[in-house]
Amino acid sequence: MNVAANLIAFGIVVLGAAAQPAGIRISDDDARSALVVHFARYTEWPAARLDGPDTPLRIGVFDAPHIASLLKVLVDGVRIHGTTTSEGRPLEVIPLQSLSAAQECHVLYFGHTEADTRELLTGLQGKGVLTVGEGREFVDAGGILGFELVDKRMAFHFNAQAMDRAGIRVGPGVIGLAIKAGRKGALP
Repeated sequence: MNVAANLIAFGIVVLGAAAQPAGIRISDDDARSALVVHFARYTEWPAARLDGPDTPLRIGVFDAPHIASLLKVLVDGVRIHGTTTSEGRPLEVIPLQSLSAAQECHVLYFGHTEADTRELLTGLQGKGVLTVGEGREFVDAGGILGFELVDKRMAFHFNAQAMDRAGIRVGPGVIGLAIKAGRKGALP
């Protein structure tokens, strides 16, 4: 997927299917990938969590090889731009076969919520890792952001307590787009 298609994917995520140009099909996984990068862009990490200014912001992907492939194309040659502690850093995608290397990542995407996910997420507390996964179950298990398809639009749940335990700050612009507790919604 090229940069133009990635921008279209993000526009569709934010604006809904009405923004999708005729003839261009954006998959749910394209939307997930664009959002993972967007979340990274608007997250603040503790200074101690970030090495030198050229050290890449690492996105680990567990149990989702297709998402890892899409992310690798999306971030190829890209540096974070915004006003966060990650400003100007290159992005690196690391497909993970096990979670032993997860603590070295800044963002960790879980392809599936497993029975032991809560235990894995507990082990990441205080490590400065933005955890992203699938559905309300993921955030209920201690993940920070969990995707959900609502009315053919990609939306996400947010867990403020998990963010606090991780020691990071997700920007208020991202948090404001999350599904509110007790009601269904999608990105506007």
